Amino acid sequence: MPSITDLKVVIYGDYNCPFCYALHEHLQADERQDLTEWRLIQHAPDVTSNVCTTDDQVELTNEVATVRHRAPDLTIALPPNRPNTRQANQITESLRQFSAQLAQQFRTLVYRALWCSGLDISKTETLQSLLEQLDHPLPIPGPQTQKQLDEWQDLWQQSNYDKRIPVMHHPEGQPLLGLASKEDILSYLTQPGRQPLHTIASCSFKPRPIIVLLGSMTEYWPLIQPLRNDYDLRVISGSETFVEFLDSPETIDLVLFTGPPDNGDNQRCLQVIQQRSLQHLSTIMLSKQYCSAEHTQSCQLGYNDYLHPDVPSQIIVSRISRLISLKRLTDQLQQQSNKDHLTGLYNRRELEHQLELEWLRATRSKRSLSLLMMDIDYFKQYNDSYGHLAGDDCLRTTALTIGQHIKRPGDKAFRYGGEEFILLLPETDHQGALFVAKKIQQQLASQSNQKLPAITLSIGISTVEIITRQTPFQLLELADKELLKAKQSGRNRVSSVLLDHANDE
Repeated sequence: MPSITDLKVVIYGDYNCPFCYALHEHLQADERQDLTEWRLIQHAPDVTSNVCTTDDQVELTNEVATVRHRAPDLTIALPPNRPNTRQANQITESLRQFSAQLAQQFRTLVYRALWCSGLDISKTETLQSLLEQLDHPLPIPGPQTQKQLDEWQDLWQQSNYDKRIPVMHHPEGQPLLGLASKEDILSYLTQPGRQPLHTIASCSFKPRPIIVLLGSMTEYWPLIQPLRNDYDLRVISGSETFVEFLDSPETIDLVLFTGPPDNGDNQRCLQVIQQRSLQHLSTIMLSKQYCSAEHTQSCQLGYNDYLHPDVPSQIIVSRISRLISLKRLTDQLQQQSNKDHLTGLYNRRELEHQLELEWLRATRSKRSLSLLMMDIDYFKQYNDSYGHLAGDDCLRTTALTIGQHIKRPGDKAFRYGGEEFILLLPETDHQGALFVAKKIQQQLASQSNQKLPAITLSIGISTVEIITRQTPFQLLELADKELLKAKQSGRNRVSSVLLDHANDE
């Protein structure tokens, strides 16, 4: 049976992430690379050195500044852009299959070439010059190389890492997300069981923007062709499919409609966009040939643009890129206004909005809806005894634990206020809500700390399975009453109600 120190810590990292570079340098300086297994992935697979938008530059400068603040001992210089890392990954993996030590040396050179010298590591000549320093020729990656990289990419995207890097994951511990302090990193290598899953400073995954086409791709191919490399195109058959897509985990960045502008499906989709307050989701009307009457009608109906084959492809790409950038910027601003800055969970204002939406969905689908209201036990005493910084860590740890039980797109967690949290669970019956509540309590209890007491929660649950005359805020009031019962019965307990029939646990 191997000891904990015999088991390697798996690290998921990307060359163009400054936080991964900092982690790599920390491990290199302390000669701890032998305790790790690096798995290179691409958190932004479609970046290219030729295109760096203002938003990209703002993000890049902020990340470098964060690394400088968190790791002032490291040398890091702002590169001109983020390069594509596909070829660098392939070469590194080819070398690893030949020699782990050689791959480690090359990985160090690549990281420093980008983050110290600002070289473009997407260029073959740059990578070749780094290999020359190791007296090694440029390898030709075989099919097994890309297969391994694809496997690691899938594992990273599908795991509970919130699509962030860097990730450190010990086989016998929980993953450590983001760039921790040097001391915490070294501690994790030998004592992973004591570290909770948390996100500090990290890079997030950036998939391609999704463009939905309502119509035939073949018929409008001259307009679609310039988009096929840089965007994830999806073809849908009608307004019902459009609504299903909106309810899915994926986020639509742009909708392309095909004529006439006022046909039934188009009108219904525009109505849905209006009803769901998605006016920042841009809509474009495509036409097989220019028609002034159709162009005028598109403007009157509220489409954001009108495109036809006479428009040069460069202008098509430029217009679509601009609309998507504006949409994503609006999303970011909206998300910031809807999130609690300390915990990263949704705030109280967003709860009111989401509760009404889920109530309407539950009414239409005749499915159950559950709400968990949770309160940290004796939080004021905790704050007074250990200080506000420890209190903030307590709130963050609780929020992250609750967030780990969001398994479906409709599940959402909120910081309701102070030390109170809410978990909204659509299509979850009474027993399912009880199960989730118990799991949250158990997970918090298992995250013991020798210096601080265990965190416990009192939880009130309300579930409605057939919505009749109730209002969504009655669900909130019922959960609040059950929370009070849980506190009065001794805390660290769950009290629940199903419609008008209470059941204390």
